[in-house]
Amino acid sequence: MNDAVVFSGNSFIGFELCRVFLEEGMTVLGCDEDELDEDRLLEIGRNANFQYQKFHHIQRPEHIPSPSYLVFSFYDGYYHRKENAWKAIKPVVEKSLDWKKHHFIFLYPSIWLKRKEKHDLYVKAEELRKQAEKEKAPVTVFYLPTVFGPRQPNSFLLAEAMTNPAFQWEQACIDEDFEDALYVEDAVDVINRQKEKSNTFILVNANPSSWEAVMSRVIHDEEQINALKKRCKDQSRNAYPFETLQVENKLPIDEAVQKQIIHIKKREICDFPFFKF
Repeated sequence: MNDAVVFSGNSFIGFELCRVFLEEGMTVLGCDEDELDEDRLLEIGRNANFQYQKFHHIQRPEHIPSPSYLVFSFYDGYYHRKENAWKAIKPVVEKSLDWKKHHFIFLYPSIWLKRKEKHDLYVKAEELRKQAEKEKAPVTVFYLPTVFGPRQPNSFLLAEAMTNPAFQWEQACIDEDFEDALYVEDAVDVINRQKEKSNTFILVNANPSSWEAVMSRVIHDEEQINALKKRCKDQSRNAYPFETLQVENKLPIDEAVQKQIIHIKKREICDFPFFKF
């Protein structure tokens, strides 16, 4: 299978998967509810194997290459606050799609596993997954912890701490998995290597306390650091009935965090009124 359709292609994980698939020589169709960001377009360049469409331009099943990997990054939908994007995707998927010709890949935030009450987006994602399995289509599910790196959504505490000098850890709203943190390139590399297997995986950092280690690089107030360590100390990895994938850090944490900081500063410069024409 050499084709992939990546829903949430203009989002954090989705775009990185587009890039990795292209490096593998695959033909990729990226889709999202908005236009592809200019910096992402420049990063991919003029690649004949890449196309991008807004959701409403994909109206019929013949618009989706077959056979192909269909990647649904509900992880991005949740953290980019794009819950309504599913309304645009659903008709395309359910309208006479030949399910068995496609391999369905689902990306979920692992925080969903920790909540007693299921998020509405999780319910909708699971409905699609169960339908794919009912239709005898191959399905792969990846649960991801906190993922960081360039273009991390501002809904993550790390991005908030980097952009807000007055950041107060103890007053922050916790809406992520702070047991683990993975650099985005490491996470998508593992997803790419395991995408052919019909299974449910949960990705974890091979190094313990990775989330604390990452956050401590940007929080320098001693009182907040102590509060951070206490919060992390009170947590432990839960056991889930899924196959665990240990993810190794290819970059030192300092270098990985610095890449995100540099990207934020570049965006701030580009957004400065002086540079707008």
